[in-house]
Amino acid sequence: MRRLYKELENYGKSDFYPFHMPGHKRNKACIEGDFPIERDITEIDGFDDLHHSEGILLEAQNALSRMYGTRKSFFSVNGSTAGILTAISASVKKGGQILVARNCHKAVYHAIYLRELVPTYIYPQSDNNLGINGSISVSRVERYLEENPKIEAVLITSPTYDGVVSDVRKIAETAHKHGIPLIVDEAHGAHFRFSDYFPVSATDLGADVVIQSFHKTLPAMTQTAVLHLCSERVSEKLIRRFLGIYETSSPSYILMSSLDACVAKLEKDSGRLFDEFTENLEAARRQLGQCRYIRLLQTPEETGEESDVQGTEELFDYDRSKLILSTLHSSLNGPELAGILRRKYHLEVEMTTENYVLALAAVGDTREGFRRLCKAIEEIDRQEAELAEKSRNITEKIAVGNSDYVPEVERQKCVKCNSEDCERCEKKDTRSDGLRNEKYACKCGPMKQLMSISRAMDAPSQLCLLEESAGKIAAEFVYLYPPGIPIIVPGEQITGLFTRNVRRYMEQGLNLHGLCGENNETISVVKEQAEV
Repeated sequence: MRRLYKELENYGKSDFYPFHMPGHKRNKACIEGDFPIERDITEIDGFDDLHHSEGILLEAQNALSRMYGTRKSFFSVNGSTAGILTAISASVKKGGQILVARNCHKAVYHAIYLRELVPTYIYPQSDNNLGINGSISVSRVERYLEENPKIEAVLITSPTYDGVVSDVRKIAETAHKHGIPLIVDEAHGAHFRFSDYFPVSATDLGADVVIQSFHKTLPAMTQTAVLHLCSERVSEKLIRRFLGIYETSSPSYILMSSLDACVAKLEKDSGRLFDEFTENLEAARRQLGQCRYIRLLQTPEETGEESDVQGTEELFDYDRSKLILSTLHSSLNGPELAGILRRKYHLEVEMTTENYVLALAAVGDTREGFRRLCKAIEEIDRQEAELAEKSRNITEKIAVGNSDYVPEVERQKCVKCNSEDCERCEKKDTRSDGLRNEKYACKCGPMKQLMSISRAMDAPSQLCLLEESAGKIAAEFVYLYPPGIPIIVPGEQITGLFTRNVRRYMEQGLNLHGLCGENNETISVVKEQAEV
């Protein structure tokens, strides 16, 4: 078959002169920098039209569909965002109801706003120490669908940014039993299809629409993504309509050719590429797993321990290409570890949180890249071991000098609201040696949605000091980026827990979006007269 990337390469070498867009006219003398403008064209003869593909772009998308075994597959040069907006709009009528996992990307909430949908949120299980969202419970999906028969679609994120995978097959079966489709945001799982080392792709598990970001884990350029239509439960006609609305009418041929070249490479060489990748990744995980203070989040299979969690609704499966390096047992926090890796070792991690960093591994990684990461973490781990030994020696000297010495046990804070006096927590003694240790089991519930997202965003709003905002209704999203999952959604009631968490995130230098003012001291809230 003809390949788009090859045709572009050949056309760029030809003597055709462009009396058409783009304005650089493939003339390198008129631009600063070195860009592949010889391949940057518009919809000229022989190169098809993405929104009405009949030729080379249709062939490219058909090759993608064959590779994943789907009914239809579509290119997106507006990232997974356009795919998510399209899937929701095509699956749920305007003003309709949708069941969504509360840990979804902000694009999901934008679709809810644009289509004026009524969401029902399902909260995942979570690791209270690291703050990692777990899997979506199949039984809870069933319960919510039983309680809300007007829900028209279910949407979950699997894998999550951290690599947690839900039981897509059973969730799909549950949705289908109620006569509605399952949409899976698999933006971070496009690589699943190419190795048994990884979980099974949602395209093979009964999901009806699957969105993947090729650029995240496959060898394709930034902004490239795909939408897979896997069944007839969602209208192909509507998918095409909404892709035409949410995707640019002037798609980049460089980005589309990158998608096509990625498909061609995987068709030809995925076995070798993924064999090398998984071998290097597994060796790195074994090496990183030996560190004591900067700890790699490992599966029970890797540690050799029995688990009553993995394979359950709490943690159904895990993508081991996500290298989560916890700082909980060290003197560092997440931003500090990321800073050391950047400044001293010239290693950039994908995401930084309070208590861990996420190093994202992909098929393009080299053995040398893994070696550098392992060496850096081992050096930092040794330094942490030395600090721990010094601290231990000091503690022992104090104990020897005071026969009545009893080690001070830190009063632990509520694992959800970070408060020592949370009124909604139960105190439990978790020490077996009789020493007092109050461990908190938080009963803090989900955020209260007092207004719809669309009504709150369109209502008159005002700025309010963060410290004075508790009890008011948020008018904008606030989220850490990455991963872009809203901490609060427009229409939700602001709580003291939210304000304390936000202040803590800012103190630690995390990348917080959605607040106002030079120092993020204010938040946009719905005016009181608009709350009724």
